[in-house]
Amino acid sequence: MSNGNKQANGNQGPTVDKSQIKNSLQLCIEVIRKCFNISAPKSVQKLGLFKLQPLLKDYKLLYPSYIEVLLQVDQEIKSIILSEEPIRSGEEIYFSLGLVSFNYKLRSDLNDIDPVLMCNSVIDYVISNGYESLEQEHMQLITVCAGPNADLNGLMTESWMRVYQKLKDYLLVSICDQELCVDSLAVLHNFLTHD
Repeated sequence: MSNGNKQANGNQGPTVDKSQIKNSLQLCIEVIRKCFNISAPKSVQKLGLFKLQPLLKDYKLLYPSYIEVLLQVDQEIKSIILSEEPIRSGEEIYFSLGLVSFNYKLRSDLNDIDPVLMCNSVIDYVISNGYESLEQEHMQLITVCAGPNADLNGLMTESWMRVYQKLKDYLLVSICDQELCVDSLAVLHNFLTHD
């Protein structure tokens, strides 16, 4: 071995230190966070929501930024992202980027999103931004993750319980809000009756 090169099974090549890989990934995630946030142009936010969605499974550190943008994006885009009907690869969605308009081939599949991590990121966002109660956009995401159509996976019970501990007071307050009451009760029911 010399100068970072290894000979193994007859192959020569530079060794890759796990800490180098980890540092490189952290740097990439930081670049994404700096480019993809609520201060970014709306077109970057919209495209970023579609392009980052498949990466969420492998790069869980992207959830806070992803959720922050998703909460504030237009309802039309949010509805596409949260739709249970996936947009198959190759379908076109029209975006206007200022004076120029483009058709982008985008893909969206709710299965790319981990409901525990998404719900946890929403409640962390609510807590860190000092909300006293949930708002409609928060409840929309929470309902997708933990509402009556969501299966609170038995293998994830401990993770869901941690989310529930942070979420329960907000759900109870939401029962008093006429706009959020039905969804809040549905989420509470799902948490309390799930095996």
